[in-house]
Amino acid sequence: MMGRRAIGTWCAAGIAFLGVAGAVAADRCEQGVIAPLLLVAALWACALLTTSTPGSGEERLDGAREHLSRALMEMSSEAAFIVDAGNTILALNGAAVRLLGAETEQAAIGSPLTDHLAPGLLSPRIDGVLATGEPDRFEADWAGRTLEFTVSLVADCAEASTCVLLLARDVSERTAAERALEDYRLIVDAAAEAMAVVGRDYTYRTVNAAYCAMLGRPGEQIIGRHARDVLGGEVWQRISDQVETCLSGESIRRVEWFDDAEGNRIYLEASYAPYRTGDAAVAGVVSVLRDVTTERRMQELLEEKEANLAHASRLARLGSWVWHAQPGTTSYSDEQYRILGAEAGETQLDDARLRELVHPDDLAHVAAAVRGALSDGIPYDIEFRFYTVGGELRYAHGAAEVIRSADGTVEAVHGSMQDITERKLTELERERLIAELREALAEIKELRGLIPICAWCKKIRDDQGYWQQLEEYLLARSDVAFTHCICPECLAQAQAEEGVGSPSTSE
Repeated sequence: MMGRRAIGTWCAAGIAFLGVAGAVAADRCEQGVIAPLLLVAALWACALLTTSTPGSGEERLDGAREHLSRALMEMSSEAAFIVDAGNTILALNGAAVRLLGAETEQAAIGSPLTDHLAPGLLSPRIDGVLATGEPDRFEADWAGRTLEFTVSLVADCAEASTCVLLLARDVSERTAAERALEDYRLIVDAAAEAMAVVGRDYTYRTVNAAYCAMLGRPGEQIIGRHARDVLGGEVWQRISDQVETCLSGESIRRVEWFDDAEGNRIYLEASYAPYRTGDAAVAGVVSVLRDVTTERRMQELLEEKEANLAHASRLARLGSWVWHAQPGTTSYSDEQYRILGAEAGETQLDDARLRELVHPDDLAHVAAAVRGALSDGIPYDIEFRFYTVGGELRYAHGAAEVIRSADGTVEAVHGSMQDITERKLTELERERLIAELREALAEIKELRGLIPICAWCKKIRDDQGYWQQLEEYLLARSDVAFTHCICPECLAQAQAEEGVGSPSTSE
């Protein structure tokens, strides 16, 4: 039969072994303070090995305890220190030697830990554990790295009545990742776009501040809830097909809309993309929503103004064009194409084609005006004749204005071309009528000025001094004709003088 001391010895050894194995497993799984507690349990078991068998077996058990403690320390991937109440290093493992940058283990044993590692920080932490007996865990920056410390009390250790196990792990990469994640969260929350992640079960996994503001709800009322319950049945019905498409692996971009609490229609430019895990499986949908309500309303207003301008241009038969110095191209309005009898996008209006459309007699005048505007920045205001693409002769009024940069360089030329055919034909007809009238008036003979006439016989003296009968004078100077008759007074006088009967008053 095995004695009680032997049983106690083997139990202690078993506890120590389980402590080592558990500590290693917990260390690999990063289970917080579990690993150091298991290490403490293993060290306690080592102490139990020392006290469980006195007498002749003590040296053998001390060797076992020493060997087991060393194995325990070396199996840990963390830097492990055992220090006493005065912060003196009693033992350390290879990871701790490397952390301190010491040449050997013996070079560090016996020296204060605080002389090597995080001065001014560890002492109060170790004192706190010694005073309360409660383990402590904290992080600190040291030598450009972030270290995670775990301090646990070890009672009745061989080196001192009370000592402390201190584990230090370099968590610089993890801390940097956490800080980067926090920075990313700050950036996402500062973005104007509303962002959200919805899982395959259609529940929200995360949202940013803009998304909460858009819905007027805090994140706690959104995350974990079904999208239908958050957005409402009508909106969910409109976008559910897009969500399903994204879950199948496709990305979508479109404009969505919804009515806010005040009844205002809000337009959103929505981008939906699959959210993939490390194995490329689609785990959800990432949605990015940008409020384009103002842009859409401005676009609608701009389109309305452009439509009104186009309508006015058609009524006025006024086309427009813009020449850009860089890259030296010209753009034309739709009305400009219509004036030329061409179709926008179908007829190429280059310099050669435009020259062909200008009337040959006006080409030199038009070319000089255009050349002066494009080359020298001289504005012009001219009228000319042109032919439509179909060959119809028309009249136009052209004008151009030069746009210059701050240094005076010509940047662009804005021009207009108005079809004035009806007005021009009216003007030409008026000029023709005026010319005909002038010609007719030139043929009319006028009587004007003072005419010398005899008071007795009524003869008129001409410019040469000859006296002429009134009829002869008027016939020579006008287109009048005379018929002769006698007035009643002259008739009565003639009858009295001649003593004759009443003559006829006709010729």
